[in-house]
Amino acid sequence: MILDFMNPVSRKYADFSVKSFESVSDVLTIEPFQCCTPRNPLGINFNSEKKRSKTELAILETYYLLFEQLSEGEKFIILEHDAYLRPDREDIFRKHLQEIDEYDVWNPGIAIECHTVKPHVAEQLCVTIYDDYNSSHRGAMSLMVTPNNLTKVLYVKDGRTGESCISDTTRKAAKGDGESILAPITQCYDPNLGLTNVGRDVSEKYNPINQPQFAFVNI
Repeated sequence: MILDFMNPVSRKYADFSVKSFESVSDVLTIEPFQCCTPRNPLGINFNSEKKRSKTELAILETYYLLFEQLSEGEKFIILEHDAYLRPDREDIFRKHLQEIDEYDVWNPGIAIECHTVKPHVAEQLCVTIYDDYNSSHRGAMSLMVTPNNLTKVLYVKDGRTGESCISDTTRKAAKGDGESILAPITQCYDPNLGLTNVGRDVSEKYNPINQPQFAFVNI
């Protein structure tokens, strides 16, 4: 689970998130991972014309470190600190966890708060992040639709429907071109805590009407 040990908001989300996964602790062990932050950048030469916040750059650098490990054959799932397992969808999560090796991209959530990729996909993602001037992606979500040579994916379906989709590419899955499932993982959000991304104002946008796929909580 990626979090910032020095950020109390990140730690509070992480503690709440871990509790939501207690029901599947028999098949999933969560280990904390210190993310990159604006305090400790890797120094990747990002394209400034894409106008990302310092936090967004740190997120991409964090993913670079983890994708690099996946590209070398390590196996693990990347959890964001606000990943939340819906209690009524535990069976769905267990089913797709059992089938994880079938997928080049495995992402049973409404964004990328819980995912992993095969080594050949991770290698492509590392290249894309590092070669920022020759790619069009801006954020982590747009990054995930860049890989080629995929056979089967489980990826988030566009439209804030709270669904994931099984298809043969992430682009097709995002469009809903495949088998849709209720996403067992979502993002939890406490309006009183806000976000750790200090470069992003979501005070008006993040509410149950605009974001029905979120889990709004009181941490």
